[in-house]
Amino acid sequence: LFFVMPNLALSKSIDETLKDAETHIEVYQNKEALEILKNLDDLNDRQSAERDYLLGRLYFALGKFGKAYEFYELANLGYTDEPKYQVALAESYFALGNIKFAKKNAEVALRIDPDLIEAELLLAKIDDRLGKKEHASDRFKRLLDLQPSSEPVIVAYAKYLESRVETHTSIAVIEKFLVKHPNSPDAVDYLGQLYWFIGNSVKAISYREQATILYIEQGKVIYANAIKEWIKKN
Repeated sequence: LFFVMPNLALSKSIDETLKDAETHIEVYQNKEALEILKNLDDLNDRQSAERDYLLGRLYFALGKFGKAYEFYELANLGYTDEPKYQVALAESYFALGNIKFAKKNAEVALRIDPDLIEAELLLAKIDDRLGKKEHASDRFKRLLDLQPSSEPVIVAYAKYLESRVETHTSIAVIEKFLVKHPNSPDAVDYLGQLYWFIGNSVKAISYREQATILYIEQGKVIYANAIKEWIKKN
């Protein structure tokens, strides 16, 4: 135990650090994320795969989809049991215009994890790109019927609607959800972003301030601080 416990502590520390890097990426703080990732060492195979995946997300956020694909492929090869790496590969294929392989990888991810919302979202986008708008809508209707109280599902659906330039419908969907589930920070924050997109800065800042409070209550300090920085700039 004397020799094992320090290794367990180190492993936990690395996992937490990787999670922090992922959070920075999610709030568009790519420089902070890169600084974390480039200073990691002594990783096991799973952690190394996660680092490659996060580097892929960084390049994807910068619009360098080919480079993102390379890191996503490294992650998938390094840890083949993680379905989100399959989704990441699918997203890079989709961004590069390879619809066939995007669909194939997303379907593989769903076979591994049938509840993977990111895969469902991408498949809906693929259906939409192929002109199968009804299939895309039906996919989300099934998800919403199965998980009507799921914040990730409702936010994914709102993002899908936004991708179709249906911003006002997206806003209505989120607002309806928040009537029953007001303490949902991701939904509240995305609602603020949607209002910002349509030029309503007052409502945008108000909702994002509400999201900050909710994130702090849930211990998600990086998310809260990112919003505070955004509010200062706007």
